[in-house]
Amino acid sequence: MPITERQRQIRDAYERLGNKCAVARKFHITETSVRESLKASERYINADPGVRDAVDQTGLSMESAAHGWRRIQDPDTGNWNSVFWKNDRSVDEAQTFADLIRDAMGDLPKATAVAAPTGTMDDYCTLYALTDAHVGMLAWPEETGEAWDTDIAERTIMRWMACSLELTKPSTYAVLAEIGDLLHWDGLEAVTPASRNILDADTRYQKLVRVGIRIVRALVRMMLTKHQHVHVVLAEGNHDESTSAVLREFFAVHYEDEPRVTIDQSAGGFYAYQHGETSLYFHHGHKVKPDQIDSVFASRYRQMFGTTRRSYAHLGHLHHQEIKSTNLMTVEQHPTLAAMDAFAAKRGYGAERVATAITYHRKYGEVSRDVVPYEMVSDE
Repeated sequence: MPITERQRQIRDAYERLGNKCAVARKFHITETSVRESLKASERYINADPGVRDAVDQTGLSMESAAHGWRRIQDPDTGNWNSVFWKNDRSVDEAQTFADLIRDAMGDLPKATAVAAPTGTMDDYCTLYALTDAHVGMLAWPEETGEAWDTDIAERTIMRWMACSLELTKPSTYAVLAEIGDLLHWDGLEAVTPASRNILDADTRYQKLVRVGIRIVRALVRMMLTKHQHVHVVLAEGNHDESTSAVLREFFAVHYEDEPRVTIDQSAGGFYAYQHGETSLYFHHGHKVKPDQIDSVFASRYRQMFGTTRRSYAHLGHLHHQEIKSTNLMTVEQHPTLAAMDAFAAKRGYGAERVATAITYHRKYGEVSRDVVPYEMVSDE
């Protein structure tokens, strides 16, 4: 806000009296109010002329004006004008998030090429479904019955992929579907983003991000040794809403020189992939319930849905398996390889810990699946 008449009066009185206590008595206010008023008028007086113009013209706070306005000089008249640059799409701030990350990465090395396999089967696409890994979660066996931490999670996921690659068909196409909650929390505080529920965490956030990047890179590289083309879905989860967005944009840059890898950069929390007459859809499951998701996908991806004969929706979030066929598609809710946390254990939750790879034919839909139970890839 511009400096008010009251603030001017207080400032004038202070310049005459030279004592904040005397000014407070004169205006029947506290000394704290006097100090705050003097600070506000001081910020206004010492501000850049363009910021003052913005405050006077719009009534914005000093902070908002300082972050949103600049002064430019008309080259013809020499007059100075205030411009709100956040609405000026000609400036750098109009870059996309991906552009900003690309700039930040600079000359960092991109993904190195992996020798393409031979003899793959063009009619097939294999989906490797990983959900709710909760990397960074701490499960204490005495409390939960099973152990889980960052190191265990990374080893388990790597072993699952290695085991799955031994079992699946040599399909030309593959999808890495990480269906949300790859990471257990989303910032410097180990809490859920929306509800701020305190989470059981075993590491620091920066290390958590580092491990997440390492896991995805390793999985993609392993898949490239068996499949010609790998499509990557890194779905938004309720535990990693922001970090999943960063990972999508990071990997889009990381693999931009690798034509065998594509990254789904969709920002709305819903994702889709088409393989011939078969369509695959993905959503974590925290925003739309399983009994409603088929119509959401059919509406959101109307053209894809209308041009495919068989459709499959894949969800996570609830940590157990359920498969239901509707009039529109088959909806599958996937279980997780991760152990329960204390919250789930104390409420008696529990489900089989497995992860699945499903192979689809471009015309006939699902033709096979390979299930890897946790026991096959555990440390035991």
